[in-house]
Amino acid sequence: MPKPTAIMIDLEHQKIHEGNSFVINKLFSGVADGDSVYVRFKAISQSMHIIFKAEVEGKAFLKTYEGTTYTDDGTIVTPFNRIVGDGNVVDAEIYHTPTINTLGTQRGDRLIPAGTGGTATGGSGGSRIESVILPGNELLLEVQNVSTKTRDIDIIADWYQVKR
Repeated sequence: MPKPTAIMIDLEHQKIHEGNSFVINKLFSGVADGDSVYVRFKAISQSMHIIFKAEVEGKAFLKTYEGTTYTDDGTIVTPFNRIVGDGNVVDAEIYHTPTINTLGTQRGDRLIPAGTGGTATGGSGGSRIESVILPGNELLLEVQNVSTKTRDIDIIADWYQVKR
């Protein structure tokens, strides 16, 4: 009879198995050069250990802010549990295209280098930012198209939630 072996997986993978891992995806089509798109993340009573990723057809900047004030929440983005059919619900609110009163404090600024020249389609200029949003806090993600052409921008956020 074979001896039992220990099976080890990373924490993020474990959170998926527990039903505490979630994902959103928001595609913004036809973003003009110089324009920005925004996604707002609000942790309610659990921490969000989150990885943001932006994929852009051309050169862009990815920025994050805290302490942002809003005159309108924006449109709700529905998160999905990473286990299809799991009844565990997300303890966060996510919105796209909020109306911003004051941007707040900028936390990060990354260049997404994708494509060169006037006819390049670029590619997935992947920039990843990992953050933890503590309960009762928010983070605003901005992606600004600076490619000189109208481009599509795709924002993906994967996270797991834990009590803290």
